[in-house]
Amino acid sequence: MTTVQRGVRLSGRLIIIVVFTAAMAAGQARLGVPSYQDPGSTQWTAWAAPGATAVGAMIVNLNNGDDETYYPSVDRAIRATRKRGIFVLGYTYTGYGARDPKIIRRKIDAVYHNYLVDGIFFDEAPTDCNASNPFLPTQFLYYETLTNYVREKAGARISVLNPGTYSPSDCWMGITNILMNWEGQGLANYRNNYVDFAWVHKYPPDRFWHIVYGMGGDQLPAALELAKQRNAGWVYLT
Repeated sequence: MTTVQRGVRLSGRLIIIVVFTAAMAAGQARLGVPSYQDPGSTQWTAWAAPGATAVGAMIVNLNNGDDETYYPSVDRAIRATRKRGIFVLGYTYTGYGARDPKIIRRKIDAVYHNYLVDGIFFDEAPTDCNASNPFLPTQFLYYETLTNYVREKAGARISVLNPGTYSPSDCWMGITNILMNWEGQGLANYRNNYVDFAWVHKYPPDRFWHIVYGMGGDQLPAALELAKQRNAGWVYLT
């Protein structure tokens, strides 16, 4: 699964996020925002506002990470957001290991050349790290090479891998700071189809990120409680 539906703006979510940040702060969860909102837009600015204390990470996604152009307004918005203690991550998709790593490295280079970011969000990651890869012997080596490439950048601190679903083993935890091990539509889906592997609870909550889309407002507290039970310290609920 991917972080967001490509080409679709995340409309109508600002009110839900702002209302729910207090509950998240009380539950010791932090809000990670996957967004097609441009840095400096009205929604980005609201998410990064000083009162939105639960927001801990935001993603810069310019044309699915493929726009390598420098924008002064984006630069200013990123710097202002980071000054408030919010991590800002660049974005690139990996095609579940099928995208040429040379292209991905070029996209990473462009992000770091243009902006001061805290790391990279790698979308479209597979769940099986031992599977074969067209560029390297295994998927693990493919993603290890990419995450190490990020760590060589000045100032980089975070890498996120997004399989979008639970992983049967902790194979990715040795190479990524945060694993997005759930992304799905609806509370019932999240409640009934997530598999809570025991290995997840051997790590701190800030190593895991869950996203649940498309719920009613009265369902948000229940989803947050499930995220806490499942050891997810980063959440995004709409």
